[in-house]
Amino acid sequence: MFLYTHFPVLYKQIVSGFVARRDALREQRRAALRDDVRSAVAELVQRDLHPSVNNVIPFLRVEAGRDWKGIRQD
Repeated sequence: MFLYTHFPVLYKQIVSGFVARRDALREQRRAALRDDVRSAVAELVQRDLHPSVNNVIPFLRVEAGRDWKGIRQD
C-alpha cells in the first residue's frame, strides 16, 4: 500500500512489468506444451496408434501437467 499511496506511477510500472513477465512465461510454457503434444501425436500416428489423451500424456514432460488443463480449455 505504501508504494501505491505515495508513488502510484512507480507502482503501476512495477505491477505492469510483473504481469507482462508472468504472461510471457505462461505463453512460453503453453507453447512448449503444444509442441510436445504435437510431436507426441505425430509419433503416435506414425506408430498407427490412436492419439487419445491417455496415449499422449506419457509423452509429456512432468512440468507440463500444470498447463494441460489450460490447453484443453483453449
